[in-house]
Amino acid sequence: MKKEKGFASFTPDQAKEFMKQGKQSKPQDPYAGEQRHKQKQQAMNKKH
Repeated sequence: MKKEKGFASFTPDQAKEFMKQGKQSKPQDPYAGEQRHKQKQQAMNKKH
């Protein structure tokens, strides 16, 4: 989790939500990975 860029820019609420989603989604679910990738991109875009 800490390795992910953009995580530090989350508000505490967003971080909690993100952690929850991470626990709920199964690693072998490809769609969950897609969602996480989109979230990462959004987080990166917020920084710029």
